[in-house]
Amino acid sequence: MKKVTKSDCAGCENDFYNYPNSVSNSCECWCLENAELWKCKAVGIHDSPPWKVADGVLRPKCYRRQGYVFVSPEKSC
Repeated sequence: MKKVTKSDCAGCENDFYNYPNSVSNSCECWCLENAELWKCKAVGIHDSPPWKVADGVLRPKCYRRQGYVFVSPEKSC
């Protein structure tokens, strides 16, 4: 399995912790070391089924973005 890098975290709410900031001294998200990649698709929380979003992409399982849930590509509702 491919190791998750900081570039895989782009757009995640917790990506803030991967760089120097006023909150943390470590410059690494606490999930990064044990993160695993999975193929998923982003679905808006206000979207009604069936979901017509692009096919899945590889993202870390811990990936979070406000207003979205991440589901396996096979799910349509």
